[in-house]
Amino acid sequence: MSNEEENRVHWENISRGDMQALLALHGNTYFHLIRFGLKICGDDELVKDCVNQLFLQLWDKRAKMQPVTQVRAYLFTTLRHLILDELSYLDKMDNAIIRMSGEAAPNELSYEEIIINVQHDEELKRKLESSSCMDP
Repeated sequence: MSNEEENRVHWENISRGDMQALLALHGNTYFHLIRFGLKICGDDELVKDCVNQLFLQLWDKRAKMQPVTQVRAYLFTTLRHLILDELSYLDKMDNAIIRMSGEAAPNELSYEEIIINVQHDEELKRKLESSSCMDP
């Protein structure tokens, strides 16, 4: 039996709830998926997370799984989508952080501006105190 035929049998068994079939499919394809993922994204931790997420999704959706003739191609395509979705999410988060930090900066005072404001407040205080002493 070829590797692809073996993967097809595992696929069918996963859809029937066979955890051992999921583990066998994982063992047959894990390193190929990692290598493929690293060609898309150089972040090995992100790729590993996406591969593991792929197998978790397979298990979670096992009851709705449709028959697939090219299991490896299906796994590669799904992994590609997962990685691109994760990269898009991370990019959006980075942009949001940059926007937030960019908006917060104008509201913050520099050290010199704080000193000037304190000196100005002290001067106003002295003037008020001196004017209140003169008005009895």
